[in-house]
Amino acid sequence: MLVTANDDNTLNLWDTEGKLLRTLKGHKDDVIDAKFSPDNEFLVSISADRTAKLWQLTRSNALKTLTLDFGDIESWQPISDLINFSPEGKVLTTIKVDRSEEEESSIQLWRMDGTPIKQLATVRDIYSQRSFFSEDGKRLVVLGDNVTTLFQSNGKPIKQLLDTDRSVQVMLSPDSQWVVTAERNGPVILWQAETGIRVVTLADVSKGTANISFSPDSSLITTSDKKGTVKLWTVDGSLIKSFPTGGENSPTQVVFSPDSQLFLTVVNPSDYGSDSYGPISL
Repeated sequence: MLVTANDDNTLNLWDTEGKLLRTLKGHKDDVIDAKFSPDNEFLVSISADRTAKLWQLTRSNALKTLTLDFGDIESWQPISDLINFSPEGKVLTTIKVDRSEEEESSIQLWRMDGTPIKQLATVRDIYSQRSFFSEDGKRLVVLGDNVTTLFQSNGKPIKQLLDTDRSVQVMLSPDSQWVVTAERNGPVILWQAETGIRVVTLADVSKGTANISFSPDSSLITTSDKKGTVKLWTVDGSLIKSFPTGGENSPTQVVFSPDSQLFLTVVNPSDYGSDSYGPISL
């Protein structure tokens, strides 16, 4: 199924052969972006009218207009920064921006019928907020301003992981057992996802952490610093090896092969006189 946005503030749903299935009406301004739920039963659309609408794809009218106010969203603001479905498509998180300055903005957890479950965090800077579901959909990590918190998928808090004024990267392992956090110019920490217990601090981050990643089998972690060195770790915190890439002053992207036996690194192409960018895979 495909979705396209039209000049008249509507959306069209198409099948993969190009047949128009239905038109979704309800927004009062341009549709900025749209996102399908993982089970393809629902669609969330975000509009310049400062609302998000939740659509059940067997209906032509919105199931729910979510009580959101995104403020002045730029067209380049990715929907993944604003809306996040759980992997099984049963709940979603959104960012609600309060423009009146009477209340703080918030990250909200919703059921798929549009019923709010719980406010998860307050946010002053919407560009610093994120939410991440585990692959099994049982837990999520929420970044709200300076606080990183681990929740159950019903909104019950498990543990506050971090309270820092540094920017934070978060990665959940593919097997949903581990959470890794990396503070800018701070520690890289491995946590148990079920309990929020701190397991081990991984990296010497004197050069700053630019990237973290898990292998597909969740047995290995890579950290890369801003001088281009990649370190390979086991999940018990043992350093296997360091790999200098030669990419000075540039973050390094790491991609594992599906069997977790190989990985490759991508250094900023400008370090080598190139301006070519693009996706990579093994």
